[in-house]
Amino acid sequence: MKTIIFDIDGTITNMWPIEKLVLLSLLNKKRETDIENSYQSGMRDTYKIFLAISKKKTNKVNYQKFYNQKFMLLENKRQLPKPEKYPAVDFILRNKTRYHFLFVTGGQDKETRYVLKRLGIYEIFDLANSLNKNNYRFSKSTGLP
Repeated sequence: MKTIIFDIDGTITNMWPIEKLVLLSLLNKKRETDIENSYQSGMRDTYKIFLAISKKKTNKVNYQKFYNQKFMLLENKRQLPKPEKYPAVDFILRNKTRYHFLFVTGGQDKETRYVLKRLGIYEIFDLANSLNKNNYRFSKSTGLP
């Protein structure tokens, strides 16, 4: 069986609405314009956006813990937006028995699983062999190769 490897952000969905909501939550629902302006200027790393906007300075490890806590809180309260379904999702659904599906993403594990579940393709992906920034030690600043 052939394997197809997908990126999540920009291929299966747009992660920005989710990331933006988590950032807003981290910043107590303030600075939405600054967050959006940072993103539109080309800054895609949520940690860098947070550092540029927040008065609170933290290291990346603590930021990721705080980010994941906020993400889980928003998910538990059912306040996260439903991810937009890109055409690749229909391809995956049509070919779920024909191909073996993996993902490689620079995103967070919890976000990725949320997106896959909400798009109805979670069960189709081989999660054990897929890669994200939590389980891939060769990541680079722009995400995974």
